[in-house]
Amino acid sequence: MIVCNPHNPIGQIWNDEEMIKMAEICQRNSVLLVSDEVHADIVYGNNRFNGYLSIPDRFHDTVVSVYSPVKTFNLGGFSDSFIFIKDPRLKDKITAHFKKYSLGKTNGTVRAGLEAGFTSGNDWVKALIQYLDNNIDIIESAIKDNQLPIRFNRPVASYQLWLDFRPTGMEPKEIHQFLTQKAKLALNSGLWFGREGAGFTRMNIASPASVIKEGMERLVDAFDQLSPDSYRDNNE
Repeated sequence: MIVCNPHNPIGQIWNDEEMIKMAEICQRNSVLLVSDEVHADIVYGNNRFNGYLSIPDRFHDTVVSVYSPVKTFNLGGFSDSFIFIKDPRLKDKITAHFKKYSLGKTNGTVRAGLEAGFTSGNDWVKALIQYLDNNIDIIESAIKDNQLPIRFNRPVASYQLWLDFRPTGMEPKEIHQFLTQKAKLALNSGLWFGREGAGFTRMNIASPASVIKEGMERLVDAFDQLSPDSYRDNNE
């Protein structure tokens, strides 16, 4: 079982109770739980990341955490990642699998890039998080000031926003057409993440503030072209 922590796309950090509950289910059914923690460094305000390896030791034969700095330092071309395994027997088993298929190799360029990020990138990451937080402010203000029929919960982590378009009364196909044809925006349909995502879209905010502002202006203009009565009642 693979879980995202922080969650993509809703930006939630799982708490101890939630993590233990999932680990109990996996352990009871002999299922390995893999926690994808690639967004762990991008956490807003006073929130703190809570990783899966922080749960009680009795679950360490069931849980492993995987992490990569590619999101943190914008190193999408680097393929390196890390896997953290506390249980010795599970570690030996996974290591044998890696050796069998010649996995786990790296190169000097990637190592130099990762070393630079981890040893000298702390101030950069802090500035990044503040910048992303300001982008969220821009989006939140545009939605509130223009009374757009969109809801979202401010994320505690990650650079994805999970926008709720259900107040518009539009079907998923209509939302896609509205965004691409009217607003000229390319957002990810919530259906990418399963049928529970119907009526939602995912927005990547890891962009210059000027791009975020332009995108919201396009969205406001697109809604202005619609009759307010076509969605206002659905937002009340």
